[in-house]
Amino acid sequence: EFVRAAIYLFVLNLAGVVQSVSFDKERKANFNKTEFLRHMAQTDQLTGAENRHKFDERFTQLLSQAKNDNLGIAVAIVDIDWFKQYNDHYGHFAGDECLIRVAQAFLLMKRHPLDSCIRFGGEEFILIKYGVSLEQSAVWGQKVIDTIYQLNIPHATANDEQRITVSAGVIHWHPTSSLTRTQLMTLADEALYKAKENGRNQVQLHLSKTR
Repeated sequence: EFVRAAIYLFVLNLAGVVQSVSFDKERKANFNKTEFLRHMAQTDQLTGAENRHKFDERFTQLLSQAKNDNLGIAVAIVDIDWFKQYNDHYGHFAGDECLIRVAQAFLLMKRHPLDSCIRFGGEEFILIKYGVSLEQSAVWGQKVIDTIYQLNIPHATANDEQRITVSAGVIHWHPTSSLTRTQLMTLADEALYKAKENGRNQVQLHLSKTR
């Protein structure tokens, strides 16, 4: 009777272990599936950059984090120069490949976990550099321009350079700033417009009062 009872308890415990392992596997699989779906919902499927949905979801939280850390943020709106002409000349498949290469170059520039590269639409990207001063923002903005220039992607129909270039408008957000996301984006967009107006393939830093 003792042996039977021991065997019975062993079988029950074994069944419990098997059920527990099975439940853990199922829970882990569901978690991984949820994380995968969340990642897919927040990622631009062509370039691998973050998409506009993720930017809209987390940017206000990012400003709040920077305020708590007492750190500045640089925000850049970046546009590929003469991209329509590139598509018209080389075709849309080549245009897609160009977008992928540009996005990958931007993603490789990320150094801080809160740095971001967002494909905002078409050939326009938003880049965020976390924990920088005004001076560092200017240096970083020029690095954005130089990084794409050095890719040396041929662009025979570009007006000045025979390669793909970008223009960028950068604004620095100070942790004491009261600017909203909309105001920041508007000022960065104004700087981008100035960069294009002045000849493209350059960065313009918004230098008006931003606090």
